[in-house]
Amino acid sequence: MTVTWDKMAEDYGVVRLNFFNKIAVIRLVNGDNKINGRFVQSLNKALDSVEGNPNIKALVTTGEGKFYSNGLDVQWFSSIDERTYIKFFQDLHDILARLLTFPMPTVAALNGHAFAGGGILALCHDYRTMRTGAGWLCLNEVHIKLRFSEFIMGLLKSKISSPVLTEVAILGKRFTAEAALEAGLVKLITGPEKLIEKSLELANSLVGSKGYDRVTLQNMKKDMHAAVLAVKNSGIRGKAEFEAVRKRNASKL
Repeated sequence: MTVTWDKMAEDYGVVRLNFFNKIAVIRLVNGDNKINGRFVQSLNKALDSVEGNPNIKALVTTGEGKFYSNGLDVQWFSSIDERTYIKFFQDLHDILARLLTFPMPTVAALNGHAFAGGGILALCHDYRTMRTGAGWLCLNEVHIKLRFSEFIMGLLKSKISSPVLTEVAILGKRFTAEAALEAGLVKLITGPEKLIEKSLELANSLVGSKGYDRVTLQNMKKDMHAAVLAVKNSGIRGKAEFEAVRKRNASKL
């Protein structure tokens, strides 16, 4: 199977949406795909389109080039006020919860680095695939002196088994594709030229010929992650803490 991107892809600025029969593919196309307000808004619009298409049975997300996503856009944080900062993290938690409970099977195809928030975004999918030869999956918050919110820590506990959780969340280990497969963080690994093809094959195998009833599948996900969803709006820290951490990191340079 040769995958070619449709020139008529739906364009949402920093993300684009293609349909391959019953599978939707959202591509993150903004370089290192740092997560900011525009990213969240664009991704939400693409997800709206996927849900609005009754023929779609599964979702794949991927990036381009060296990055799936390089995490939160901390430079953007410095340019926004406290109210916008808090609103962004509320919106971020909302979209992570949306992916966590999306009403169809989801696959994150990691074409390159998935760092920090980018790794968390990937972990909100039901499955992950990863290219070999380049790119790490890494939650490096401990190395940049940031704490996870209560919601994010709960999400990680629900998605990652111990003792791998210690390596991922506490020690900030960098996982190559091979190490991520051994740790159970990804479902399969493959060369870069086959990543989308293999991810589409996985998505097709999950839905079979008829797919899942969306309401039933989403309710199953909500029930499974009920404890995490219950604290979705808890533990969001103000901008002052971020600024303090930024100054500490800058003083070490």
